[in-house]
Amino acid sequence: MSYDPENLALDAFRFRTAEGIVRERKAAKISVTELSRRSGISRTLIHRWESGMYLPSLFNAERLAQALRVPITRLIEGETPARCSITSSASNRMARGRSSPVAPG
Repeated sequence: MSYDPENLALDAFRFRTAEGIVRERKAAKISVTELSRRSGISRTLIHRWESGMYLPSLFNAERLAQALRVPITRLIEGETPARCSITSSASNRMARGRSSPVAPG
């Protein structure tokens, strides 16, 4: 496997964004179901973003930020990848090459 700085940067950004979405949702003390209701985005898609499987589009990231009543930058300013609190199953999928960086929508 070769070293690709672009893929590593995208992976780090995806994990940072996932951590930011989880952090802001928990700070708002709402469930994924409630965030789904407020944003009009499916629970499944929010779960995929929170697990680090995909990145939301800019349009959907703005919808999440509005639903959480935070600036969009708060969703992408997470912890560094080494300290990121993403589930091990998401990390395993990444290692096996099963994840795509950007989700549809």
